[in-house]
Amino acid sequence: MIKSFLKLFGPAILVYGLNFMAVATGVYGMVPWFDSVMHFSGGVAMAMLAYGLWGMGLGLYDKKVMDSIPVLIQVITVIGFVSFIGVAWEWHEFLIDQMHLRNLVAFIPMQPGIGDTMKDLFLDILGATLYSGAMTFVLRRK
Repeated sequence: MIKSFLKLFGPAILVYGLNFMAVATGVYGMVPWFDSVMHFSGGVAMAMLAYGLWGMGLGLYDKKVMDSIPVLIQVITVIGFVSFIGVAWEWHEFLIDQMHLRNLVAFIPMQPGIGDTMKDLFLDILGATLYSGAMTFVLRRK
């Protein structure tokens, strides 16, 4: 049970934990490119979660049914899932800024502007796309 949980959620927990520590220690203010690495990594971690859920039949279907769905549909679904999570995360950052919750440490806006939001979403999707490409290659070799 724990092994399955960690296999599904381990990468996401790792990325979130790293984000939490980076916020608490002020890494984002000291290392400007760290945010880009975190968004790319988050996209990969969410794609890993999506493929893990897909492999389990999303808890609803037999693996044989899920495997019968064309790979392109799988890739589009995974990238769509990661995009949704990325948008939700950007809303999370926006709301934290609006409620000034970061004042508890030191206020460095998480959303300095629309350009940053678009870059973050692009990196989320890029991470998911590259992971999906790798998974497509792996799945086709099987």
